[in-house]
Amino acid sequence: MAKREFTTEISNELMNIYLLLGIDKPINHEDIIQFVSEDVEASTNAETHTSENIKIAFRRLIETYEY
Repeated sequence: MAKREFTTEISNELMNIYLLLGIDKPINHEDIIQFVSEDVEASTNAETHTSENIKIAFRRLIETYEY
């Protein structure tokens, strides 16, 4: 899978997550894509990842925030 397709797939999956959460697209959407892309690439093969890997990466992003 080409990098552009990979990024588009992640963006689309993130949009689905936002929709399920009932939130608008965050202003830092591109940063979120970057984090999730790197996490998915580090934890699995970009060719064999699933939407679950993207959800897990998004959860890891949320866990990095301190409240």
